[in-house]
Amino acid sequence: MSNKSIQFELWSECDVGCDFCFLGPSQKTPVNKKIELLDSVFNLIQDNNLIKDYDTVGFIGGEFWQGQLNTPEIKKKFYLILSILSQKLISKELDSIWLSASLIRAKQDLWEVLDNYFKTIIPITSTGGLWIATSYDFVGRFHKKIYLDNWKNNIFKLHNEYSNIRLNTTMVLTQHLIDYYLNNKFSFFEFSKNYNTEIFCKPPVPSRFRESPLLNFFPRRDDFLKFLNKVIKTEDKFYDKLCNIKYRADTLYTHRQYNISQPKDGIKIVHRLKNEKNEIKDDESLVCGHHIAYGAYGDSSRCMLCDILSLI
Repeated sequence: MSNKSIQFELWSECDVGCDFCFLGPSQKTPVNKKIELLDSVFNLIQDNNLIKDYDTVGFIGGEFWQGQLNTPEIKKKFYLILSILSQKLISKELDSIWLSASLIRAKQDLWEVLDNYFKTIIPITSTGGLWIATSYDFVGRFHKKIYLDNWKNNIFKLHNEYSNIRLNTTMVLTQHLIDYYLNNKFSFFEFSKNYNTEIFCKPPVPSRFRESPLLNFFPRRDDFLKFLNKVIKTEDKFYDKLCNIKYRADTLYTHRQYNISQPKDGIKIVHRLKNEKNEIKDDESLVCGHHIAYGAYGDSSRCMLCDILSLI
C-alpha cells in the first residue's frame, strides 16, 4: 500500500450488523444529505492541490454495494468521482484506488461498477491499481452460514472475472482470532494463499452500540504474547501486518452526518502521524504515547502496540 493515502468515510449506512462495528447501528442517510456529501468529495477530488499530496485514494462506507447508492442521482455522482480518479490512475497521478466492500450479500452493485468503469470504459485493472478492501472475522461477522458462503463466492468471482484487481482483508485481533491461531485452526499464510489476498490486522475497539463488552472480543495479554511469538517464529512476513500504521491512511475525511462531533460543513479531518509515538494527533493517548485504541486487552492496561514492537 502507498505511503501517502487519503481516505473518505461517507456514511454509516450498512446492514451487515458486525458485532465489532465501531460506526454504530446503520442509519439511513437522506438522499439530499448523500448528494451533499458526494458533492463535497467531488470538490475535494477536483482540487489538485489536495490530491497531488497523495498517491492512494480510498473509500469506506458503511457500505456502497447493497443498495446504498439508491437513486440515479446518487449513483451518477459516485460513479463520476470514480471515473475522475480512474483517469488520474491512468495518467499516473495516482498509484491506486481502494474501495471497501463487505461482500456478504449475493447481490452486489459492485459488479456494475467494475463492468462499467474498471473493465470496459476505463480498463485500469491492467495496471493493478484497483484494490477491493474487505474484512473477515471468526465470530462477529458471518452470523449466518450464507454470509460466509457469499463472501467466499464473491472473492472467487473477483479473482476469476477481474483478475488484475487486488484484494486486502482486514482482521480484528480478537481473542477468537488468537484462540484459532494458537490451536492451529488458522494461519495467515494459508488464508492469504486460499483467497489470494493481502492481510492487515488491527486492534479491537469496543462497539459503540453494545452496552456490555463482547465475550472473548478483547484478547488476554498472555495469550496475545504467545500469539505474537508464534507468528514471528512461523510466519514472520505477516508480522509486519499487525497494527502497522504505515498501512493505514495518512488522512481520513469523515463526511458522515451522524455520531461524530464535527463542523457544520459536515467534514471531520483526522491526520495520522506515522513513525512517531502517536498514531493519531489528539489527546487520547496511553502512558506510552500510543493512541488509546491500543489499550485493547481485556485483562490488562498494557499497550498492544508496544508489545508488537518489542519483538521486532
